[in-house]
Amino acid sequence: MRRSLHDRRILITGGGTGIGKALAESAAREGAAVFVTGRRPEPLAETVGSILGITPGARAGFLPLDLTAPKAPARLVGEAVQFLGSLDTLVVNAGFGEKRALGEFDEKTIDESIAVNLTAAIKTTQAALTALEESARARPGADIILLASIAGMQGFAGGSIYCATKWGVRGFGKALQEELKPKNIRVTMICPGSTDTAFFDRFPAGIPRTEMLRPAEVADAILHVLSARPEVLFEELILRPRVVKT
Repeated sequence: MRRSLHDRRILITGGGTGIGKALAESAAREGAAVFVTGRRPEPLAETVGSILGITPGARAGFLPLDLTAPKAPARLVGEAVQFLGSLDTLVVNAGFGEKRALGEFDEKTIDESIAVNLTAAIKTTQAALTALEESARARPGADIILLASIAGMQGFAGGSIYCATKWGVRGFGKALQEELKPKNIRVTMICPGSTDTAFFDRFPAGIPRTEMLRPAEVADAILHVLSARPEVLFEELILRPRVVKT
């Protein structure tokens, strides 16, 4: 039995492009109110404009923000709750990565990768907990979706830093699943393989872009998780492009 997304209130980080944008658009079409954030205002405005164009009357807002800045996660959650009225779904999607040999990484890139992919994910989730707990007490549960990656399950040459951050996200999520079960909050890790987003503009992939997953396909998987009965927990969902070699 599928649970309606009507009146769900969803906060999405990294919502200006790629998976985050596709998810915001798809969720709004199904009746959810959405609030998106990212570093650049133009893509966020485009996401909201697209939602309002596709779904007139939809509730969609945005806030440009660098989640690695001090107190930024708390500010984000505060503004999202004010706009949405409450918060029952957090999607931690923002990510950053570069592919190179370990010896070629400078300190700045290492620090930024950890700050964006892991530290900001933890702090944003922490900042949202009170709002999510309030929603879980008033409604049939709340959800936290953490975008991990296949890179958080297997290592590959050139991916040492990115893999480390995504393994960290999965470890964080696994522990949080157990911690939040009694509070009626589900935690799900989404682990996509190569997905055709701007991420791969700077991260060389092993397959052509035409053979990658599409952002909308990953968004569909997330909506499937969110629409499941509250008694159903998808601990981890793995998506891969089905590449047929001839």
